[in-house]
Amino acid sequence: MPSTVGSALAAIPVLGGASLLLGGAASIYTDHVQVKCEEKQRAERVGREPHPVLIRYLSAVIGDPGGWPRHIFLVAVTIFAICLSLTGVLQTQVLAKRNNDCPSTCPPAWPFIVYPNACGIAGITMTLFTHGHAIFQGKERNATAFHLISASCFIGFAVAYGASTVPLAVALEQSVVLRTIRTVFAIGCGIGCFFNVLLVGPAAYGTIRLLQHQAAEDQLTQASTTGTLGLQGEETNLPLTPQQILNVRVFETGLACGQILVGVCVCALTAMGAAEMLLW
Repeated sequence: MPSTVGSALAAIPVLGGASLLLGGAASIYTDHVQVKCEEKQRAERVGREPHPVLIRYLSAVIGDPGGWPRHIFLVAVTIFAICLSLTGVLQTQVLAKRNNDCPSTCPPAWPFIVYPNACGIAGITMTLFTHGHAIFQGKERNATAFHLISASCFIGFAVAYGASTVPLAVALEQSVVLRTIRTVFAIGCGIGCFFNVLLVGPAAYGTIRLLQHQAAEDQLTQASTTGTLGLQGEETNLPLTPQQILNVRVFETGLACGQILVGVCVCALTAMGAAEMLLW
């Protein structure tokens, strides 16, 4: 039977995984509602039908420093970072206690300290200093480079931590079911990362083109002196056609799905750290 202390500690990784999962879902949903509302308002201003609005990837979701999606995700990723770091430390302690009985394939302890802390710091930094932050005004290249590095570290270290829990379960001779589930989710992380790498370029470039298109529409609206501006006859003056806009939305959603797959797997692997807490 798990000890009282172990049962209490098990809540830490569960809280961490749940916070990132629920916070990420809330951020994506809030962003979707806002973007859909903005698209409807823009369509009414320029006199056209609203373009389809799908879900967007995380960088676009948290891009507005003053937006609710960014605030929601910042709270969620901060809780996740704290819980993940504590989970890693506690897993290291469990590994140290069982070190004498551990087989020769016993994994090193440092990944459970380095990966969780690096992941948490990168996640908080990525969310705090988004593209729209004041320090990046007029420095688009610096903003892009910084975000790519911090986002890559956030995902990379999260996946690395999740993968390191598989040999941990083997070393502690935990159940075959736990080892199998962790392996499946670790593979899921790899699949999600593959799609992220495949789609990040087209999605990011498409988002930039779409923002330019929306800016052009706004300029045409402001230039109108007769009220509502109909664009049906002026589509060639705009950067994107309706079909191209739909393609951009599809790429954005594809990247979002890859990130969601990674996020769900990481959240599950984090929550499964409760298995080591029950060994206290």
